[in-house]
Amino acid sequence: MRKPTLVAASLVVLLAVSACGRIGGAGDAPAAALDAAGKARRLIEQEAATPGVAAEQVLGLVKAAPGITAVPDDLVVPVAAALEDGPTAGYDGCLAGEAETTGQECVYGDPAGARTVVLFGDSHAGMWQPAFDAAGRRTHTRVVLLAKPACAVPELHFWLETEQRPNTECDDYRAWALGEIARVKPDTVVMTSLFTGPRDFGKKDISQQQWEQGLARTIAKVNATGAQAVVLGDMAYLEQSAPECLAAHDSDVAACARPASEAVLSAHNAGEAAATEKAGGRYVGISDWFCTDVCEPIIGRMVVYQNQYHISAAYSRHLSKVVADAVGMTA
Repeated sequence: MRKPTLVAASLVVLLAVSACGRIGGAGDAPAAALDAAGKARRLIEQEAATPGVAAEQVLGLVKAAPGITAVPDDLVVPVAAALEDGPTAGYDGCLAGEAETTGQECVYGDPAGARTVVLFGDSHAGMWQPAFDAAGRRTHTRVVLLAKPACAVPELHFWLETEQRPNTECDDYRAWALGEIARVKPDTVVMTSLFTGPRDFGKKDISQQQWEQGLARTIAKVNATGAQAVVLGDMAYLEQSAPECLAAHDSDVAACARPASEAVLSAHNAGEAAATEKAGGRYVGISDWFCTDVCEPIIGRMVVYQNQYHISAAYSRHLSKVVADAVGMTA
């Protein structure tokens, strides 16, 4: 079992272009991205030594976000580097590739922790790795990441758009990951997936009902291992990539915002919550961590999104305490 370390991350940081591409990276990484990666690793250590940001503070910053009219000069990660502000899991090689049917079993948080949490899913599991790593360090919880981009948690057949064929590798990877969960015997399995454009073998859009049924099948298999199954809900989606939009509208942040009624997948989230609870799991809604009536691209001193489909590592770390509290990772 592989234990990522800051030393290992520094040795492979030059691979960030390909690794981050798996979760929506922006091609050739600028020099600023390497600086951001180093800053991200330092922030993990710093935040692991603090109590974290409490829910009321998180919600307060979300409420105040519409008042940010221009891009601040003191962002945690500047807009120019935000496209590359992805999880350290990308640098560590801990996200399974498109052709892979098994993966690294990478350990974050406190490797010697008495409790174990598995973070399982697609690239959205990867984007939450910074939060769970910091939370695990603070709460002395061992965090095992099992993540394959473009391979959602629900037991369904997905379509591989890049090659226009059935994504059989995803089926095989999911089966492998569930086998690893049974072997590791964690206390909790936190599952999360991106819900945009999944396809079945017939190239038809997967319906909400099919998604819920597939999720219930996966939850049942997790429950059978004796672990507590927790589903972390989907994020809010802006209409375009936040870093690119902010670069073009640095004096008009509101131009990059989106009404919550459009950004939040309310019907999907409600259906997923009901299916999770019916299957014996626990659902954690996260929309309030991003939006009031509007979802902003900047909250506090952080660019919230790495791109259109993933949150930034900076914001993921910022949410480490609320995530930990929500899924039961208490000190």
